[in-house]
Amino acid sequence: MKISLYIASSADGYIAGPNDDLSFLNPMQVEGQDYGYSKFINSVDTVITGRKTYEWVRAQGIEVPHPEKRHVVLSSKQMVLPGNIEVWNQSISALLQELENEGAQHAFLEGGAQIIQGFLELNAIDELIWFKVPIILGEGQPLFLKQEKQHMLKLINAHSYSNGMQKLHYRF
Repeated sequence: MKISLYIASSADGYIAGPNDDLSFLNPMQVEGQDYGYSKFINSVDTVITGRKTYEWVRAQGIEVPHPEKRHVVLSSKQMVLPGNIEVWNQSISALLQELENEGAQHAFLEGGAQIIQGFLELNAIDELIWFKVPIILGEGQPLFLKQEKQHMLKLINAHSYSNGMQKLHYRF
């Protein structure tokens, strides 16, 4: 199974500003431009989301963000979620094993640094599709936590957009 991290950050590596502020992404929203998201989301059969990310999406008024996909929210809290969304409160390795056993082919990992860290520790992320927004926030929620070991990335493709954003596609 392939696991992809598709995410945006500031140039200095923050996925959100203070108080989970994502307004730095607003200038990047261009009419008719989805930066390849439609093609990407159509390639996945499973979405794995951190609880905080899922709660943020719900606060934006999106109750079931990916109704056509298997959607797993990682949380230690007991939650009742709508639609096909399930809560996973066991280990990441147990989730990966279950997904493999059920024949999952491609999973989209969405969440913050803590969730990303858990997958990195297991060497479970296959690719990083990283959008670097041309802004320096100086503080906020980091994309990566301090690493115990190095993770080498191989650049597969890079693309610059007219608004200054860069799309960097890496393989681990």
